[in-house]
Amino acid sequence: MKDNHNSPKPEPQNFNMENQAAQLAVIAGLITTLGDDLSTVAAALALQEAQQSNQNNIMNSNSDLHTMQNRLMIYLEK
Repeated sequence: MKDNHNSPKPEPQNFNMENQAAQLAVIAGLITTLGDDLSTVAAALALQEAQQSNQNNIMNSNSDLHTMQNRLMIYLEK
């Protein structure tokens, strides 16, 4: 039978520091993930706003064209 009294045992302070480091790594990972998620949501909202703006511009252009056509028809009828 082997005597394990001489084998090195991890010191409690080192183990505690490693545990804290691992906890901080997990927290940092969560914060990074949250930041990435917020960035993705912001990009999606910006894209949606740009699409809405383009749609409004198209509708305004069509309305302006229709107004000019009506004015031209009224002018030609005189």
